[in-house]
Amino acid sequence: MNETEIRRYRNLYIVFLGIGIILVVTLFMLLLRVQSTEKSISSLSDEVARLKENPLKTIIVEKHKIFRQLRMEEVNKQIEYLLETGYEEDVYGFFDGYSRNREITTLMLKNDLKYNVPVTLDFAMVQWESGFNPNAKNSNGKSTDYGLKQLNDKTFIPGWVKTPEELLNIPVNIEFGARHYNNLVVRYQGYDNALIAYNGGQRAIEVRILPETFRYYSGIMAIEERIRDRFVEHFGHLLIIH
Repeated sequence: MNETEIRRYRNLYIVFLGIGIILVVTLFMLLLRVQSTEKSISSLSDEVARLKENPLKTIIVEKHKIFRQLRMEEVNKQIEYLLETGYEEDVYGFFDGYSRNREITTLMLKNDLKYNVPVTLDFAMVQWESGFNPNAKNSNGKSTDYGLKQLNDKTFIPGWVKTPEELLNIPVNIEFGARHYNNLVVRYQGYDNALIAYNGGQRAIEVRILPETFRYYSGIMAIEERIRDRFVEHFGHLLIIH
């Protein structure tokens, strides 16, 4: 066998080796695709079986996943929907668990919806401010905070009421607190800034936030999130998807 024939056979060997490698890789890719398809079919079969076994439970779970993303500012629309569709007692009962007082719950829901204050945020604020004690008082040295929403006498007297005792009146305290917070939302353009200003005043927005105001803000937002999560767990299967 001369040198030319050796070179030719070597070239043929290289070609066939390349073809073999291509065939092996192709078969491997096909095998992976078949396995992936089998897994998808299996997953789909499991989903169908789960739906057949308990379709209502499956729908509720999926809606919970969606409403885990329910934003604070969307809560009031969901509450209005529930109240309009016959779940008034359920809604009041849920928030009674925090206020432990139907009068307080009713007034807070009414004024929060009227003044566009997120209900879950308002209940978190009152929990932090007074622990739902309508007779709570807190002296700040030069001024005093009164009632459920800890309304400050320097802010509300004489513009809103004439005497501090009026700030302890439950309906007055709840409505004026909601109105005041709404005014702050408009003035400082947002729920977050309004919450900071509710505690720290204008200086906290325009100059700097003091550590106690930061703790106030962070604590209330953490409570609000827990209330909102419980609200979703309780009513998730009834809520509407916009």
